[in-house]
Amino acid sequence: MPTVVDPSLTPAYIEVYNAIREAILHHKTAPSQTELRNALGCSSTTVVNALRELRKRGYIEHQKYTVRGLSLTDPELRLSRKPVDPWEEDLDTPRIWR
Repeated sequence: MPTVVDPSLTPAYIEVYNAIREAILHHKTAPSQTELRNALGCSSTTVVNALRELRKRGYIEHQKYTVRGLSLTDPELRLSRKPVDPWEEDLDTPRIWR
């Protein structure tokens, strides 16, 4: 599973990406913006800005006029601000969607 290290993304943007990824892997459908906001405990502005930036950088795609129109361009891709230590944590364990 490739990990892209992108230090220019904020931690909130990476959390949004990881939440989308976990929801798609567990529920086979993308979360709505409201679900993202509630799961992460952030503002709707943060979610909208994160989606815009992730879309601009090519990490996600969005179909207009749909509630759950988010999809990952590469479902195996992981985002991080710093290189991941393989001994630090189990990245396959979901933390948000149960």
